[in-house]
Amino acid sequence: GKKGYETIERFLSKANDHLKRYGKILLLFSSLTDKQKVDEVIAKNLFKAKQLTQKRIFFETLYVYLIEKSKILIKLDKVSNIRLYAKGKRGLIYSGIYKNKKVAVKIKNPKSKAVGIIKNEAKFLEIVNKKKIGPKLFDFGDDYIVMEFVEGKFILDFFEKSKKKQIITVIKHVFEQLFVLDKLGINKEEMHHPVKHLIVTKNNKSILIDFERAKKSKKTHNVTQFCQFLIGDNIRERLNKKGIKINREDVIKAAKRYSKNKKKENMSKMLCIFEHAKNGKAVF
Repeated sequence: GKKGYETIERFLSKANDHLKRYGKILLLFSSLTDKQKVDEVIAKNLFKAKQLTQKRIFFETLYVYLIEKSKILIKLDKVSNIRLYAKGKRGLIYSGIYKNKKVAVKIKNPKSKAVGIIKNEAKFLEIVNKKKIGPKLFDFGDDYIVMEFVEGKFILDFFEKSKKKQIITVIKHVFEQLFVLDKLGINKEEMHHPVKHLIVTKNNKSILIDFERAKKSKKTHNVTQFCQFLIGDNIRERLNKKGIKINREDVIKAAKRYSKNKKKENMSKMLCIFEHAKNGKAVF
């Protein structure tokens, strides 16, 4: 290939589906192939490798690797077509097929120093799934999660490409889910900046993702954090362009009232924000 490692990359991306549980691959390649890139491709596909030998011949060095499935790949033996999808600071997301369904597989990013994040996310997904919140959890272990692959747009992209009525419906749905989390005594965290934590499906259903930092708390602030996000200058400007005008001071008052007493009545008043905002002003 043009860069020297394309054939190896294509081979390893599909090897897991054909290699037995404890099967082995012997790989012979040249230094002209870019050894560092080969190492990256092996790691990206969740294999482990051991260099057996190397030999210098004229203008190149030849390497022989023994490649096997990593422990995590063995645990994921029920998932096929595993492909790296996205990288986060704390986790790596892979796409795959599990029981004929497209799934997302999440493992810890090896570069992250965070402890117990995968186990923590699985724990809270089990809880919130009972309230139909978050991606459906299919399987998990201490170091991996297999869950529903959520297709859709992140919240800012959704705001940009959707109409006023759709935006208001989604915002209210997010608030309803966050109210449930508040009542469950769960702080999801990061709802003051949920740009990568909220996906809106093609059916305008909002899905909260990334529960790795979630924790139990007597003082929950999911709803109020989302209020902070919506009254920020950048978001208000985006919503204003869609004809949704939010009165910042009124939102702050409503958030304070809700924070003091998280009863349904105060939540209902919060939801009224956008019924009024679409007509030009937030009123309580």
